[in-house]
Amino acid sequence: MKKVVFFGEILIDFISTNFTDDLLSAEGFKWHFGGSPANIAKSLADLGMEVVMVGKVGDDDFGRASVKELHLRGVDVRYVQIDETAHTSLVFTTRSKSDQSFVPMRDADFKVKLSDEEISEILEDASFLHFSSWPVTKEESRNMLYKFLEEAKEQNVNICFDVNYRKKLWDSPDAVKTLLRLLDGVYLVKPSVDDSRELFGERSPEEYVETFHRAGVKNVVLTLGKKGALVSDGKRMEVIPSMVRKLVNTLGAGDGFWAGLYYGLTNRENIFEASQIGSAIAAFRLEREGASDPLPNIQKILDTYLRRS
Repeated sequence: MKKVVFFGEILIDFISTNFTDDLLSAEGFKWHFGGSPANIAKSLADLGMEVVMVGKVGDDDFGRASVKELHLRGVDVRYVQIDETAHTSLVFTTRSKSDQSFVPMRDADFKVKLSDEEISEILEDASFLHFSSWPVTKEESRNMLYKFLEEAKEQNVNICFDVNYRKKLWDSPDAVKTLLRLLDGVYLVKPSVDDSRELFGERSPEEYVETFHRAGVKNVVLTLGKKGALVSDGKRMEVIPSMVRKLVNTLGAGDGFWAGLYYGLTNRENIFEASQIGSAIAAFRLEREGASDPLPNIQKILDTYLRRS
């Protein structure tokens, strides 16, 4: 089973203890290990996959604890760097049933520095290279990402892009154009309807999917909230319904879905079958507290959700 490489943010989420749409109305905050790529990496390692994390944290309690957590979960952390002069990036966010309000306090996450030889070594024998929009938002990490993408294409590694566009993170007025240029040749994207609206304006879900394909993306998984996900391989389009029966938690579903996708795809499932596994893990996350707690045996999840769906 080949490895999955994650390039991106490792950070700490401070999430409001009460449900609110406004950070000023938060009664308090509880910290969690965060960064979507890091959380997906941990969940995928829980499932027995070979996972490599590339990122940077500060030389502080949060940074050291983040690296230790990744290592304990089975993630290869040899390429997680520790910066002695920068602090681990933090995000304050609301626990919300609608759009979350958030304030990022970034420092170490976008300062990764690796040689061409190290990048080539990291991607050797990889099946997938995963990145989110976070490293694209800063020039320093954007340039490093471009080197990873170039080497991934040289080594025929499938490139997967979590297109989570958030305007406040960007250092450039050409954010949308930059993101759209990155879509050409991408193997898989998993945007939300909100992400797609920010990029392409108001359209139907089917039109969003077709637009991603025209931009050069092979497989599209468009998440639809309670309605599930609209999945397409460019020839066939199918809705994969949500498997959630009782909503307990609003966090972790997207990262869980990604983990299921990678597990399915590396086990030779097609994008539709892999999306069923992704939906099952997303439901597991939403029906329990602990958005990044270790996953149980994959067969337990599949027996619980796919058998009952």
